[in-house]
Amino acid sequence: MKPAHTHMESLARLWRRTRFASVTIGMASALSCGGDSPSEPGTQGNGPPAQMTRISRESQTGTVGTELPNPLVAKVLDARGNPVGNVSVSWAVISGGGSLSAVNATTDATGLARAHWTLGAAAGVNTATASVSGLLAVQFTATGEAGAAAKAEKIAGDGQHGTAGSVLSDSLVVRVIDSHGNAVAGSSVSWTVAAGGGTLSPTSASTDAAGLAKARWTLGTTAGANTAAASASGVPTTQEFTATGGAGAPSSVAKVAGDEQETTTGTQVATPPAVVVRDAMGNAVPGVMVTFTVANGGGSVSGAVQTTTANGMATVGGWTLGATPGENTLAAAVEGLAPVVFKARATSSSTLMIVRGNNQSATMLRELPERLTVRVLDGDGNPRAGVSVTFSVQTGDGTLANGNATTSSDGTAEAGPWIVGATPGEQLASATAPEVGEVVFRATATGTRVWFDATEIRAGGIYTCAIRANRDAYCWGSNREGALGDGSQTTRTIPTPVQGNLRWAALSPSAGDPSVQTCGLTTAADAYCWGDRNPSLGLVPGGLKFEMVGAGPSHACGLDASGKAYCWGSNRNGRLGNGTTDGGTFANPAPVYGDFRFTTISVGVAHTCAITASGDAYCWGYNEYGRLGDGTVEHRGAPTAVQGGLKFRTISAGSRHTCGLTEAGAAYCWGHNEGGKLADGTAINRLSPALVQGGLSFAMISVSGRTCGLTLNGDAYCWGYGNPTPTLVLGGLRFASVTAGGAHACGLTAPGEAYCWGLNRSGQLGDGSNVDRVAPTRVLLRVDP
Repeated sequence: MKPAHTHMESLARLWRRTRFASVTIGMASALSCGGDSPSEPGTQGNGPPAQMTRISRESQTGTVGTELPNPLVAKVLDARGNPVGNVSVSWAVISGGGSLSAVNATTDATGLARAHWTLGAAAGVNTATASVSGLLAVQFTATGEAGAAAKAEKIAGDGQHGTAGSVLSDSLVVRVIDSHGNAVAGSSVSWTVAAGGGTLSPTSASTDAAGLAKARWTLGTTAGANTAAASASGVPTTQEFTATGGAGAPSSVAKVAGDEQETTTGTQVATPPAVVVRDAMGNAVPGVMVTFTVANGGGSVSGAVQTTTANGMATVGGWTLGATPGENTLAAAVEGLAPVVFKARATSSSTLMIVRGNNQSATMLRELPERLTVRVLDGDGNPRAGVSVTFSVQTGDGTLANGNATTSSDGTAEAGPWIVGATPGEQLASATAPEVGEVVFRATATGTRVWFDATEIRAGGIYTCAIRANRDAYCWGSNREGALGDGSQTTRTIPTPVQGNLRWAALSPSAGDPSVQTCGLTTAADAYCWGDRNPSLGLVPGGLKFEMVGAGPSHACGLDASGKAYCWGSNRNGRLGNGTTDGGTFANPAPVYGDFRFTTISVGVAHTCAITASGDAYCWGYNEYGRLGDGTVEHRGAPTAVQGGLKFRTISAGSRHTCGLTEAGAAYCWGHNEGGKLADGTAINRLSPALVQGGLSFAMISVSGRTCGLTLNGDAYCWGYGNPTPTLVLGGLRFASVTAGGAHACGLTAPGEAYCWGLNRSGQLGDGSNVDRVAPTRVLLRVDP
C-alpha cells in the first residue's frame, strides 16, 4: 500500500491535468464563440477549498435575545484566492447561547455563505464559528446588551432599625433588570418616603453598570414604622423598604402626674408621682432608670427606682409625707439630666374652730360688738400655740383690723374690729391657719343708707370734695397732711364735713399724688386753703376777694372780680407766674406778670393755665413734656400763649398735661401722653394742642391724672391710664357735671346725685369701702340705724 501523501500527490496531478484540459477546451470554445478572454476565477471550476475568511464584521452589538442586524458572512477560497462555490459550511454557536438561522449552508458562486445570528439571553460576549471540513474555522463575536428595564428588585437596606431622626447605617439598594434578568445600566430610579417622615438622599439616581441604584435614608423624628419606596422608570411596580425608628438618648424628664397634692402629715399622697422621659425629638424613651428621692419635708418613698415603660413613663411606688406640716418635695432624676421636683403640702391633723364672733349684726359702717376669735387644737385636742392665723373680709366691702394674728398658749387668736360694709344683709369674713384649715364668720349689716347729694363736686389726686345745696363742704378719701379739712389726718371712706362752719361757693382739691392741699372760696369771696401739713383752714392773707380759686399741691391761684390773676405758694419753675423762675415761697398772693384779664383759671400740679375773654389760652410754670403748649419744654415764669391759634372757652390743667375746649366743643390736649392721656391716636408727647380723636363734642372737660369730658346730652367719657380713646362711662347715667381725679372720677346727675368710679384704695369714691369700681357707684352720706 502506498503512503497517503503519495496518493494525494497523484490525485493532485490528475486534477491539474484535467483542469488544464478543461481550461484549454474552455478557451477554445470562447475563441470560437467570438470571446476575447477566458472565464474569471471563482467559478465552480476553481481549485478545491484551501482557506476560509470572515467577510462580515468580526464583532457586532445587539440586544440580548434578538437577531443581530447584519448576518454572519464567510467566504471559501481556493489556494490561489479564487472563490469556491458549492462548498458546505457548518455554522455553530460556541458561547453565549442564542441560535443561528442555519446549521449548514452552501457557498454561492462567489464563495459566500451566510447565517443570521440571534443572541443569547445573557448579556455579554457571544461567539460563533463557520467551518469547512479540512479548513481552519473562522470565529465571529458579538456583545449582547441588556434590554429595556422590566423589573426592579431589592438588594439591601430593608428591615433596618435606627434612632428616630438619624441616618440608617446601610444604604437602600435596588437593582434594575431586563426581562432576561440582565442588569440595566442608566435606568432612572426615584426614591420617595411613603410613611413616617424623614428624607432620602438622593431622591433620584441612575443605575450603575451593575444595574444598582442607592440612597441613604434619614428616618422621621417620630419613633415607629417608616416606609420608603423605589420606582424605576418604565417598571410598573415599586419596591418598598421598611425601617423602624426607635427613641434616642434621654433628653428631658417631665412631670405627668402627682404634683401639687395635699394630704395630712405622715400619710401617702393619693396619686403616686409619675414622669415621662423623652429624647431630643420628643419620643418616649423606654428602659430608662428613674430614681425618686425625698428632697425636703421628711417622709419616705417606696419603689424609689423605676424603669420607664414602652410609653416612656415611670411611676414611684408611693410617697409618704413627713410628720411636719408644710411643703414636701420629691425629686425624680435620670442620669445626665436635671431632676424634676414634685411638691405636696402636708397638712396638720389639727383643727381650727370658731370660739366667738360668729352670727353677729351691726349697723352698716359700724363695728361688730365681738371680736372674731378662733382656736387651734392638735390631733389630741390640745391647744396649739404659735400658729399663724389670717383674718380677712370676704364679702360686704367691710374692713377688718389686725388681720394677722398668732395663737396664744391657749390656742386662740383674735382679730381686730370688724366694721361691716355699706351693703345691707349677710357679710362674710374668714380665718385661715396654714396647714390647718379655714373657718367662715357671718354677720348681718343693718340700717338704712342715706345717699350724698351735692351741687358741685371736684376730684383731686386721691381724694374728692363737694358742696351741698346748703353750701356746706365735704371731703373724703386720702387725708394725707390734712387735705380733707376735718382737722385730722385720718382717711375717710364717706364724706366728712370741712370744719369752720363756712358757706362755700367753690372748692379746689389739688391734682396729683400725693395731693396735699385744698383751697376753697366762700360765698363771701374769701379764699381759704388747708393741708400741706396743716389740717386746719387758713384764710389766704392779703385781704383780696376772689371770683375763682384753684389749688395745686404747693401753690394756688385765683381771679379777682376784674379777672386779674394772683398766685401764692411755691414759685419753683415759675409756677406763680410772677415773671421769674427763681423759686422761693410766697405766702401772700402776688399779681401774675403782665396786664392780663382772664375769665377762668386752672391750677395743675406744677403749672397754671388761664383764658382771656377773647378765648386766648396762656400757661406758665413747669413745662416738662410740653404741658404749657407753647411748642417748647422751657419753664415759663410769666403767661405764655398756647400755640395753634385756637380759641378756648374752658381749660383744665392736670398733673402732667392740659386740655381745653373750643367754643364748638372740640377737645384739644397737650403735654404728657403716656397711657393715651391726650387721646390723639398716638403715644407721642405733644408740645402744642392736639385734637382729641372720636369726633365728640363736649360741654365740659376735666383733667388731673386722667381726663374726662361731658357731652351736651350728659354722657360722660374718660380716657388715659391705658385707655387711649374717649370711652363711655358704664351704667347708662346722664350727668350734669363730671370731674377727673388721679385714677378716679366723679359726676353729678341733674338732681344732684353724686357718683364716683375708679381706684378706691384711699376711699376716694366715698361709698364706705376701699373697693375699686369699674362703674359709677353712689356716694354715701351716712347710714341710719
